[in-house]
Amino acid sequence: SFCMDGYYLQNTSADPGDIFTSPTEYCKSCPPNADCPRNTTREGIIVPPGYWRASSSSFVLTKCRAFGGDDDAGSTRCVGGISSGMDGDGYCNSLFKGPECQL
Repeated sequence: SFCMDGYYLQNTSADPGDIFTSPTEYCKSCPPNADCPRNTTREGIIVPPGYWRASSSSFVLTKCRAFGGDDDAGSTRCVGGISSGMDGDGYCNSLFKGPECQL
């Protein structure tokens, strides 16, 4: 394995020997509120329900706000996951799209 839990591999084309000898150069801390199981790449960062990110290359997770709904409204719109889809729509409930799944 390359990177342990809580970290993601920043450069997937790096030589495995280089990663082994300098793991802190290649394995970066998982973004706040994200899940990075062992051997995660930037593209494979898991976005939890209630959060959204613009694409699989983004490190920024945005909390989906309730916007006048009940406390669970953000989690209902933003289901999270691994696949960003088109413009982050993959993190949205199928009834929503756009930034923070607001549309």
